[in-house]
Amino acid sequence: MRNFALCCEQIAKCWATGRGNWLFSETVDGADASSFFMSLIETAKRANISTNDYIEYVLTFAPYGSKDDSEWEKMLPWNIDLNRLNKHRAMISQAKVDENRKDPYILCGNSR
Repeated sequence: MRNFALCCEQIAKCWATGRGNWLFSETVDGADASSFFMSLIETAKRANISTNDYIEYVLTFAPYGSKDDSEWEKMLPWNIDLNRLNKHRAMISQAKVDENRKDPYILCGNSR
């Protein structure tokens, strides 16, 4: 696993030091988000997992706010269970609209 991590670190370093990669990151948060997604994509590529599936899995099941390393270990590409993602997709596809709801749905993200 150490060689895998070293390979991803080398790829991330090359990407991070390239001036052209940061031209459209207007803020520190924008650069942080860019590097986060680049890291996920390169990790998925090295593990031979679909990048879309891996990003969806991490964004769906990540233990937000957790400082427990074992929880984050479960998010590594060799530990994920894509069947869990497929079950979640099936559940979402079968969701029904609540006809009695009067209030609008408000979607918001987790802020730093």
